[in-house]
Amino acid sequence: MSSPESIRVRVDQQATDAEVAAISATIEIIYQQQQTSTESDADVSRGEVQN
Repeated sequence: MSSPESIRVRVDQQATDAEVAAISATIEIIYQQQQTSTESDADVSRGEVQN
């Protein structure tokens, strides 16, 4: 019973290793875009937009 489970975990781990790098890069891009957007929105709401 434990053998199929071990194989499944091993496959999941390989997929995770491959996906984590791509997901991390995507999250970092989205995070940076959100940070820029949030800072811009905050500047606008305070009326402190600087050119």
